[in-house]
Amino acid sequence: MQQESQLNVPDRVTTVEEVEAIVGRPASAIMLKQISALDEGCRTILAQCPIAAFGYRDAAGTGRTTFIGGTPGFARVHSPTRISFTLPEPGEPHGPVSFFFLLPGVGEILRVNGSVAGRRAAETTVDIEEAYVHCAQAVLRSRLWQPPAPADPAAGITGDGPLCRPGVADFLAAAPFLALSSWDSSGGSDTSPRGDRQAVARILDGRTLVIPDRRGNKRADTLHNLLEDDRLSLAALVPGRTGVLHVRGRGAITTDPALLETMALRGMSPHAALLIDVEHAELTGNDAVARSRLWTPGAHLDRDAMPDLIGLAREHLTANSASTDGGPPAFPLRVVGAIPGINRLLRLVINRAYRSGLRKEGYEDIEDGAGDRRRGSTHAHRDLRAGDRLAVRGPSGSFHIEPQFPEEIVLVAAHRDRLSVTHVLTSRDGRLDAAGVGRWINDLQPSRNAHYYICGPEPLMETVRDVLAGLAVPDTQVHHERYTSGADATWPPSRWSRRPDTSRKPRSART
Repeated sequence: MQQESQLNVPDRVTTVEEVEAIVGRPASAIMLKQISALDEGCRTILAQCPIAAFGYRDAAGTGRTTFIGGTPGFARVHSPTRISFTLPEPGEPHGPVSFFFLLPGVGEILRVNGSVAGRRAAETTVDIEEAYVHCAQAVLRSRLWQPPAPADPAAGITGDGPLCRPGVADFLAAAPFLALSSWDSSGGSDTSPRGDRQAVARILDGRTLVIPDRRGNKRADTLHNLLEDDRLSLAALVPGRTGVLHVRGRGAITTDPALLETMALRGMSPHAALLIDVEHAELTGNDAVARSRLWTPGAHLDRDAMPDLIGLAREHLTANSASTDGGPPAFPLRVVGAIPGINRLLRLVINRAYRSGLRKEGYEDIEDGAGDRRRGSTHAHRDLRAGDRLAVRGPSGSFHIEPQFPEEIVLVAAHRDRLSVTHVLTSRDGRLDAAGVGRWINDLQPSRNAHYYICGPEPLMETVRDVLAGLAVPDTQVHHERYTSGADATWPPSRWSRRPDTSRKPRSART
């Protein structure tokens, strides 16, 4: 028999009827997005995804949530229903497991559930049972891909318990995003994202956390699972850091008005909250977070290179509607899907729905378009037409020098048929080919710790990146911003790979 939580929970929710009265029932279209195997779109996402949240239990039933991966394609697809990956932790996953896959810079995620098929050394193999695209609200609420805001200092903790361990309270005070794993009574597993401004989980005392449950797509998988099995685990992230906070305990759902009011945004309280009786809390380094470069803007996918998750969700809905009674009719969905530019239109509609919904919850300063990484120049070249009307606001973005900037930086940029930034004039010196870039960097004599910021047509940036790679400049010191010019520009494809003489005294940064 399971040990019950020792929490005294006021206004506790204990039945499915109560959950549905609070959250509502999901629309049929939400449930019809699920597929039972990884289609081509899902496999494309996994090929580009560098990291995933992973929830599992060991043979003793102890749950753990962590982050796995480190490089794109870390999850190896063996068939539409089987993947494998490396789990460097000592845990032994057993039975049902669950994931959500993150694409840096993208709001929507891919959720995948299955069960362990085998494990050899650190390699874990999982049989896939279901996959579906999940909305961007948790990522948007947390501003996961934006430069981190200063965190409020951690409040003093009363009592004792796992949350009093060194570093735990300070980490939670700065963590806007977490992965939460739960299980139902039949062993089905679910790992879902949670995000909020500032701290997503707040400490009530040394043994108790509270997480607001704000409005979403009404799936409410976590809430339904907790009615059957109150054991859960979570892993929290702080943007810009490589550590992960692992928590394990037992959860309960509450609608206590006094507690919900403490988590209100602009007077809007969440409709419910999760109270967690914490049994274990542990702050560790995480290799997957460190290697995946989640908060390096240059590592984020360009919009035109990334899978369209909204379009993928539409394809899943269309495919399932053809074989399911009671859902949206398949034929109109296929007709709509054949309209040129429909995915772009859907993206605009969904983005507007995100912003509207989050504003109603009390959020302000909502980022435009989850998954839309285009900058102004790219949008102008590709999408704008004479006569279009624009609303313009002040400069923003994440391509900028960090507050703690390096002692020396190198800036590279270009515009077609105009001045090439730095000391190179196209009309006088010709375009920067690989040899020219190499000579310029060699003459500049940057220090080994110099950071390089590149902006221009893709051929130029590729040339500069190739040269820097030949010079063994680490990827973490190379930052780039993409745009597409009105006409293709080409550079010679030759490479240059000579290391500069670093024994000379470094010179100051120049542009």
